[in-house]
Amino acid sequence: MKDKRMIIIIAGIILLGVIIFLIAWFSTRSNKNKIDMGDLKTVSKYGMANFNTIDNKTFYYLDASNLTFYSTNIEQTDPQELIQNDVYNIDDIKWSPDSTMAILKARNNIDSSAVYLINNFITKKAKVLDSSIIDANWDSNQNIVYLSRIKDEYKIGQSNNDGTGPKIIYNLGQNRCDTIMLSNIATSSFVCLSIQSDIAANLKYVNIQTGEIKQIDGDFTTAEANYQNTNIVALKNENNKSFWVVLDNTGKEISRSDINIDAIKITWSHDGKFLVVAQKDTKTETDIFYKIDVATGKKSKIKFSSGNLKIDSQNLLLSVDDKLLYFTSDDLLYSLKMK
Repeated sequence: MKDKRMIIIIAGIILLGVIIFLIAWFSTRSNKNKIDMGDLKTVSKYGMANFNTIDNKTFYYLDASNLTFYSTNIEQTDPQELIQNDVYNIDDIKWSPDSTMAILKARNNIDSSAVYLINNFITKKAKVLDSSIIDANWDSNQNIVYLSRIKDEYKIGQSNNDGTGPKIIYNLGQNRCDTIMLSNIATSSFVCLSIQSDIAANLKYVNIQTGEIKQIDGDFTTAEANYQNTNIVALKNENNKSFWVVLDNTGKEISRSDINIDAIKITWSHDGKFLVVAQKDTKTETDIFYKIDVATGKKSKIKFSSGNLKIDSQNLLLSVDDKLLYFTSDDLLYSLKMK
């Protein structure tokens, strides 16, 4: 009898120990998802592989682990599932101006063929674009501007936001263009990025109203544009050094910065007057953020305390009022006050 009591007591002690351990473990795990260092804090526990916002609270994002798009309010706990892309692996996302749609550059899971799709998060439907399209982007009116290649000829086209009503608006002929960047919809001017190798690319300025196509002087690696302004930011190689330069919509250099950053660690302000970039500090192995004035190229460090946190930022995005910088790191969404 005493032996049975002893066994029950020991079993109870073990069970209580397990319960205490589990409570402590879950508490520690939960605390890892909650960071508040004043200007820097976590605002969501959801891993957001690529995301956008229509205001300062509502986010649309892709969870890369299950290829599903969600919307979520950072003050709520449960995201709302929008569209699941079972058939495709997504390589790139270009969000519409109001964030309710997205152009997806994807690969078919069956044969790995490249394809462009339009996801509509309101109707929860996806549409596959014509197979000749090799790049697509949004204009400021939320219509689609696309680049197609048929045999050896390149064409710039335009369609409605659902992909209907496609029409060719300019024939580039055999002027190679791999990526089209809309620099000024009002004057119908574009910049074409022609990839020559992993480290070399050419930029061409195209004005479809005048028919002008001119090579932009310089040796470039990559370039990015934003429909919200008329400038291009590009990585330029010069005298064995690399500079991030800001170009106007004719290819003229406005300013430059010697900061060494990846293209994925850049975001434009909504008024187009400054860039925010992230650069890895080799000593602390965490990202440092800079604000770069587009007109002058002057950079200023955004000061904040991160403690021992190692930040590897992705998906940089400024809030609608440009007062908060959002980014993801280690499957968490962070906010950082701009100063």
